[in-house]
Amino acid sequence: MTISAYRLEETGLRSMDPREDLSGALWIDFYNPGKADAERMRALGFEIPRLQDMSQIEPSQRLTRRGGADMLTVMLTEPSGDGDDSFAPVTLMLREGCVVTVRFRGPNLWNGFSLAGRRTPGDVAVALLALGVGHIADVLENWDRELDRTAQLVFKDEAMEDAEDLRGLIRATGRMGEALSDIRLNLLILRRTLVHLDQLRAEGRVAFSRKAGLKTADRDVEALTVHADALAGRVSLAIDATMGLISLSQNDNARYYSLVATIFLPATLIASIFGMNFDEMPMLHWIAGFEVSLGLMAASSAAILLFFVLRRWL
Repeated sequence: MTISAYRLEETGLRSMDPREDLSGALWIDFYNPGKADAERMRALGFEIPRLQDMSQIEPSQRLTRRGGADMLTVMLTEPSGDGDDSFAPVTLMLREGCVVTVRFRGPNLWNGFSLAGRRTPGDVAVALLALGVGHIADVLENWDRELDRTAQLVFKDEAMEDAEDLRGLIRATGRMGEALSDIRLNLLILRRTLVHLDQLRAEGRVAFSRKAGLKTADRDVEALTVHADALAGRVSLAIDATMGLISLSQNDNARYYSLVATIFLPATLIASIFGMNFDEMPMLHWIAGFEVSLGLMAASSAAILLFFVLRRWL
């Protein structure tokens, strides 16, 4: 459990001891709060939500009002650097003079947050959401580079043909598609949250010292949504192309089996005829019969093989 609190002074936001009275704090951040924290915030008029409540997908649960505070729940990710781009719910609770953030995952979520110029709860809320949008942009850039590498493997002149490599490529591309779907969904939630926050500003329920940050964040979310849609289209193309390569590989295998069967079919027929072993059959006791039958087998197979080569089927 970690508590961070900041009060507004003439020079801007300043950190305060979380053990102090938090009634004068402009921003209070809870990471993995416990029951004691919930009781403490209830005395200040805030109801700390549970993780189960924050994970609800209904808009009425994500954008609501409880205990005199407006509650906005979004899904954000932190810059991990280890490929783990999982999203976790974050709730912002706003009321006059204070904003409270609650998160149960993402200890480094607010890394890089600047306190400069934040003088109202609305300013802090928009800046936090904008930081989250920036993290999503970083994730999209990583997936963009990964997709470029995948496209090189699929569309280069000498594309991979090994079936196991192709199956691995499909799994990797599928994971990429799942991640992009998750990002697109969470960008939609962010867009809805920013619109709701703008409504709160228009109604005077949340104080802002400036409106530009809200519009900028909204434009960024819109642009990232378009970019994520474009990446999703590229993922679909890569999957379709990989499936096409697998189909071509399977068709080649089936063709080779068919050609081999066709090449040896005349030889099999000749062997079957000479193997009937009927006394009444002509040439059965011919002294050169064995050599002639072998020669016919080899000649028929060679003729069919030559025909396939001339037709460029091999």
